[in-house]
Amino acid sequence: MVSTRVDATSKLKQSDTAVAAVKKAVAQHSAKLATARAQVKALRAKAIKEGTKAAKAALLKARDKARSEQKALAQVKDKARIALAEQRVSKVEMRKVQVEKRALARVDGVRKTIEKRRSGDLANALKKYEERWLKRRRAADARKIKASEAKAAKRIKGAVKLAAAAMKVARKAASGAPVRRKAGVKAKPAAQAKVAAKAKPAAQAKVAAKTKPAAKAKTAVKAKPATKPKVAAKAKSAPKIKAAAKTRRAKKPAAAPQA
Repeated sequence: MVSTRVDATSKLKQSDTAVAAVKKAVAQHSAKLATARAQVKALRAKAIKEGTKAAKAALLKARDKARSEQKALAQVKDKARIALAEQRVSKVEMRKVQVEKRALARVDGVRKTIEKRRSGDLANALKKYEERWLKRRRAADARKIKASEAKAAKRIKGAVKLAAAAMKVARKAASGAPVRRKAGVKAKPAAQAKVAAKAKPAAQAKVAAKTKPAAKAKTAVKAKPATKPKVAAKAKSAPKIKAAAKTRRAKKPAAAPQA
């Protein structure tokens, strides 16, 4: 880009110098042509007035000189036209270079502005993303903490129940009172008590529903009428034994006087 700018500047300077020289040559040849034409005009008038061969020869010579000056002026004008065209081209190139320079400068300005704004925009974007992320993370953490608190509350409740039961047993043991336990019921360990506390009411109802018919069947079997004759037979045999005993007692006093 720098070399192009230097070339355009040097070409413009050269074209300006060439145009100035050509313009000067055009002015000189124009003056010479004007002088030659004035001389031709004067010699024509003299030749007409005098009519001599010398006057006519001088007129022809002046005309040739005027023609040569006219040709030289035409050539100089052609050179001037070419020089002016080259000057216009140089100016266009220079203008193009200037436009490119301004455009690149504008691009550099935009680039610098973008680079300056980039850090601020990045900070704002990161801030917004951080706010959204923190909001979602706080919600997720709150849910986790709530679930953990619920689990901890259940564990604490179970521990309190177990501690209360243990304290009750310890107080009874310290007071010397025997710990009463139901017959046929074994003391359950702490783990079984915890599982029994967690058992669902529906399962307990189902077990109770299953056990009720079996208990009724057992009681029905025990209460059959077949047992009544046995009891009646036992009751009837008892008076016979008592009657036999009475007869034996009655016979003993009768045997004593015979001895």
